[in-house]
Amino acid sequence: MRPLGLQRLWQTYALWVAGLVTLVLAISGLAQLWLIQRETRGAVEARQALEAAKAAARIERFIGQIDTLLQATLRLQDTRHLGDTDTDIQFELYRLLKQSRAIQELYWIAPHGQERVRIARMAPDRIGVGEDRSQSPEFLHAGAEAPWFGPVSFVGNQPRVVMALRGRLPESGVLAAEIELAQLRQIIDDTRFGREGLAYIVDGQGRLMAH
Repeated sequence: MRPLGLQRLWQTYALWVAGLVTLVLAISGLAQLWLIQRETRGAVEARQALEAAKAAARIERFIGQIDTLLQATLRLQDTRHLGDTDTDIQFELYRLLKQSRAIQELYWIAPHGQERVRIARMAPDRIGVGEDRSQSPEFLHAGAEAPWFGPVSFVGNQPRVVMALRGRLPESGVLAAEIELAQLRQIIDDTRFGREGLAYIVDGQGRLMAH
């Protein structure tokens, strides 16, 4: 029979060993949980980045298609394949309006800043009015290489933005389009971030465009 003191010593030692083992297992379990959480978070962030990239590509394609249409019309003016009368421009803008449902309004500004022709889906045409737009932001800031975009405005509950391009020749003037951005909402609806994730689109100044 072991002496009482030795027996107590062994019991104390066993308790210490058991406690140490329990502590090690607890730490190991917590470490595994942390690793799982980190991997899960990384997977979620990767998925979010992928969804955001896909949405951004669709938005860029949507804007790029309208940019291409405006560029093609301006190219006709640059190469003098478009007649110079207001009626010629009016018919070309009709043709352009039919090619994109997102375009709600088009107007052509002459080189000195006078508006020559304006057509819209929901308003009468304005031909030869000659309104001075020489100080308008679209006339002042539109470039030939990349489109200029105005601030987002809302007509009803639909976001719209003015997009403007300048011809490569000074006498070609500026072509501006008011674009309805309702398609952005469809892009948002198709973008998924889990059950409770939220997606929204803002413009360059951080203003909400669609959610």
